[in-house]
Amino acid sequence: MATGIKAKKKIKRVRDSIFFNNPDLVPIQDLFFWERFIENWKKYFKLDNSTDIFKYYDFDIVVCTPNIDPIINNVQEIEKTENYVIYKGGFGSTLKLDFSQPIPNFIRYAVKDIKELEKFRFEDPNDRRRFIDSFAVPDQYNLEKPFFEQIDNYKDDFCIFGNICEARETVWRVLGMEKEFIAIVDCPDELKRFALRAAEFNIELGKRQLENENIEGIIVYGDIGYANGLMMSPGSWKEIYYPSLKKICSELKKYNKPVIYHTDGNYLEVIEDLIEIGFDALHPNEAKAGIDVVKLRQKYNNRMAYLGNIDAANVLSGSKEDIKRELIYKLRAANNGGYMPGGDDIPPSVSPENYDYYINLLKKLRKFNMKDISNYKFSS
Repeated sequence: MATGIKAKKKIKRVRDSIFFNNPDLVPIQDLFFWERFIENWKKYFKLDNSTDIFKYYDFDIVVCTPNIDPIINNVQEIEKTENYVIYKGGFGSTLKLDFSQPIPNFIRYAVKDIKELEKFRFEDPNDRRRFIDSFAVPDQYNLEKPFFEQIDNYKDDFCIFGNICEARETVWRVLGMEKEFIAIVDCPDELKRFALRAAEFNIELGKRQLENENIEGIIVYGDIGYANGLMMSPGSWKEIYYPSLKKICSELKKYNKPVIYHTDGNYLEVIEDLIEIGFDALHPNEAKAGIDVVKLRQKYNNRMAYLGNIDAANVLSGSKEDIKRELIYKLRAANNGGYMPGGDDIPPSVSPENYDYYINLLKKLRKFNMKDISNYKFSS
């Protein structure tokens, strides 16, 4: 259990925000940063290489992760040169990482034919190695510190969330999106059965994390949207993926800790379903995909909370006036809780100066009554 006074305050603040209980301050969070942004940020402010951005800005939330891949030995090198590495990742697919690029490309997927999905095996979600050994986050190459070490680093000063994948996230990583979309039409029953198996695996991973006294909530990763809508029809999504997602959420909610659903893109066609499933909050609510949390709070009131919705690619990369205007507008969604501002995977196109301005402005604005935030006038 968190023993630090700072951690206890942040835990209450985050819970009060998610559960609409009028938090003392709007929580500060940004869950994900491109590594190149972090490098630029440290260089710009002449910071030591060991500087932790979450501690530097005193965020309220951090995410700690165990090895959540189906395969525990999740970086198996096949070929390595000074320019690239080819390896098999924790979902069984083969990837190539060009060291000049931030993310790898898939070369071969683990499952070649939908009929072979039933042969795919998930290794023991309770294996202790998932929590005590170094590992790579899904399909990445560089190793992270063990889960328990991550927790020890943050437990006295932060509200810590764990994380798992949902079935749809698992499907595309082992099968590839093209074959997934073909299977949605041709083999929906096989896909649905696999989704339920993936759900069972991830439920166990989620339970192990939520049983840890330092984990205050969990994020479920499952991208279902793109810029203009869902990646599949709402009907197909509800037939194939809704049942497994409902099962995941129902089991994890038993711990009385917040369960947040992460999906990039525009999910509005199924927001009623996500509410019905029982998620407490959604992340990252991409503004560039047409999501507006102020309008969502007005429409759905206290039925769903939101994290993010600050456009990193356009607003945080724009002028300080753009940032100020956007933040003052979006904070209207935080009246009595229900909203935590943040970008969506802060990219290197965001200047360190702009990001620093944004965070410090948020620290100033979050002290005010959000009901009247649009009436305040602030200088830069």
